[in-house]
Amino acid sequence: MRTMLLSVTVLVVPMLAIACAPVVPACDMPEIEITSFGNFLSGTACGVDLNTTRVVVYIEVTNEYGTSWWLKPYWSEPLTKIGWLGTWSCNIQTGGTDWSAQKACAYLVPANYNPASEENAGFPGRGSIASACATRGVQSPPW
Repeated sequence: MRTMLLSVTVLVVPMLAIACAPVVPACDMPEIEITSFGNFLSGTACGVDLNTTRVVVYIEVTNEYGTSWWLKPYWSEPLTKIGWLGTWSCNIQTGGTDWSAQKACAYLVPANYNPASEENAGFPGRGSIASACATRGVQSPPW
């Protein structure tokens, strides 16, 4: 009886870590677009560096006190990150009469942007790189 020897060679290849630059879809200049206006304001951005750019969102609300702009989602969390594919989404219905907002604006801003600073306060989008606004029909109360 013959015995066959089987030789097995194992090749070990170390995994290489590849650093990828955070790039969103290319365009000639920074752009932002609103694609959905509901409980969340959502959209896309292009031509920006994800490490250094964020989205800041404001809604215009009219109530018994008048019309005013409100930062979303919260003053304590004013900036929205842009995802790897250039998409972003911000909760705009966080309380009060937010449901009645008929206008919303989104602005591309530097990641260190402070909407509450003296130079920016009261001026939605001041110091922004690009902007987009959207309107919707009159909303009924959710009850």
